[in-house]
Amino acid sequence: MTRLFWPLATLALVAFTSSPALAQPGRGKAGKARGKAGEAHGKAGEAHGKAGKARDKARGKAGEAHGKAGKAHGKAGEAHGKAGEAHGKAGEAHGKAGEAHGKAGEAHGKAGEAHGKAGEAHGKAGDRKARRGRWRADVKKGRRLGNDRVGHEQRKHIKRMARIDRLAELAETKGDAALAEKAEGLRAKEQARHARKLAGLTAGKGEGK
Repeated sequence: MTRLFWPLATLALVAFTSSPALAQPGRGKAGKARGKAGEAHGKAGEAHGKAGKARDKARGKAGEAHGKAGKAHGKAGEAHGKAGEAHGKAGEAHGKAGEAHGKAGEAHGKAGEAHGKAGEAHGKAGDRKARRGRWRADVKKGRRLGNDRVGHEQRKHIKRMARIDRLAELAETKGDAALAEKAEGLRAKEQARHARKLAGLTAGKGEGK
């Protein structure tokens, strides 16, 4: 029994001292520390992943918000554009209405001018009738005074002035300014001649042609 105990004890001691756990007690602790460090790194990576995901989500929402805001601005710009187009069309309509009013006013002005010319023509015709009335009165007056030469001159003057009046009316109808000027010149000459003739007859000279 004693003989077997010591060899077995020796083998057991050798086996115990050659065990890896006993031979390298520091390696197990180091591995455990490394495992905890890896676990910490894993948790840190997971935290970073979650943070990145949160950032991406926040950025996505911000981009979506910017997109919606841009769309709203686009619609507002479109509304402003349509309003401006409507204002432009309204201004164009007002411009056309003003142009129409202007043309109507121009037409009224031309009508007024035509009425004015007609009134002027009537006035001239009235003047001519008044002159003829005065001339006839002068002729009758000359006859009452018994001066045949004065009456003859009055009749002569009336005939000449009637021809000049017809010439003036013709010029007015045709719108011939040169002929109208000529008629006025003849009128002035005839009136001057008639005045000289009457002065001569009154003085008893009988001058004038």
